[in-house]
Amino acid sequence: MVLCSFRKNEGQTRLVRLRRTRLGQSRFCSVFLLFSGSVCPVNGYRIKDKEIFMSSAHSRTKKRTHYAPWVMKMGQVLLRVQGWQWIGQHPGVKKCVVVCAPHRSNWDAWYTLLASFALGIPAVMMIKDTLFFWPLGVLLRWLGGMPVNRRARASAVDQVVQMFNESEQLYLVITPEGTRKEVTYWKSGFYWIALGAGVDILLGIINYQRKTVGVGPLIQVTGDIEADFARIQEFFQREGGFTPMLKPVDTEKESPAPNDSPPIAAE
Repeated sequence: MVLCSFRKNEGQTRLVRLRRTRLGQSRFCSVFLLFSGSVCPVNGYRIKDKEIFMSSAHSRTKKRTHYAPWVMKMGQVLLRVQGWQWIGQHPGVKKCVVVCAPHRSNWDAWYTLLASFALGIPAVMMIKDTLFFWPLGVLLRWLGGMPVNRRARASAVDQVVQMFNESEQLYLVITPEGTRKEVTYWKSGFYWIALGAGVDILLGIINYQRKTVGVGPLIQVTGDIEADFARIQEFFQREGGFTPMLKPVDTEKESPAPNDSPPIAAE
């Protein structure tokens, strides 16, 4: 069975051809994207609705409950051969928000992925939707990448909290800087997500000078953002040599900051 669809909308033209194999598994045979800003309807796309931070497409992201022993061993070996060490251990909880910092290079996602392998933490990474073009979108989803709309006007916190409530297990990785550029303040969305979902915050660190990557302690969210963030600052001062900051008055919900770099990508 062959199914073809053709649609022209807002200067964007796309043709998708879907074919059924004998095993009954569907696969996309060809995708043609024309004009700049085209979207990929197969493995990821630009979310057009500015009120939507995530669409139902996130359900196609590969969500694992655990890593096989050989995957953990592979992550450990790959880190060692590159001269890196992993720190920390599995948090021992089924759900948490993983805050990774600092985010300065495209290679951050690569080392974060290897650390998740080595520690046996099947993480889901928030990545901007514009990177989910074919065929890169296939790899990103298989590795746990989830497309999000950084242009959304509406708060994303409620949508992500709902995803936590609907998941039996979820380790959601967020880079609070929201960009590889150096910023003065972190976005506070990760905190409100953890508070709304009733989950802890797991601190993730990457240090290129020491060549270490991994996780630190779990931070229990109490609702006192200043006291909780002071504990977060203490960890990154000790392990990363920098002091993250929130805006002096930052009590409103902010959209969480997705990772803007795909795994295995050099600058």
